[in-house]
Amino acid sequence: MDEPTLDLICREGTEGVIVIGARGEFLLFPLDGPTPLPQLAEATRRGFHFSGVVALVDGEPKVAAESDPDSLFTMTVAGVTWAYQLRCKRADNGGDGEDWLERLHQLPDPRT
Repeated sequence: MDEPTLDLICREGTEGVIVIGARGEFLLFPLDGPTPLPQLAEATRRGFHFSGVVALVDGEPKVAAESDPDSLFTMTVAGVTWAYQLRCKRADNGGDGEDWLERLHQLPDPRT
């Protein structure tokens, strides 16, 4: 896939977030939900701006970021946080980890 566009990520992404931030500090807002206006107003007061979006597209993480250095730095930090939150969410839902491996090994082997 070519470099993902903001439109593609917003249209086809899952588990996505909008990143509003500055200087490596940020707030994450779900792509598929309403934006809480009081939090957005507070972010604006703190000098935060739109930095980009991150989501899963076809199961792979994709990012569309503003090109200024501050946004790129903020998206790097926010992307790591988003990935960690996603991993924790999936682990809580039995999506990975030891339990998943045990279920995998209980599947019948089609080669026998």
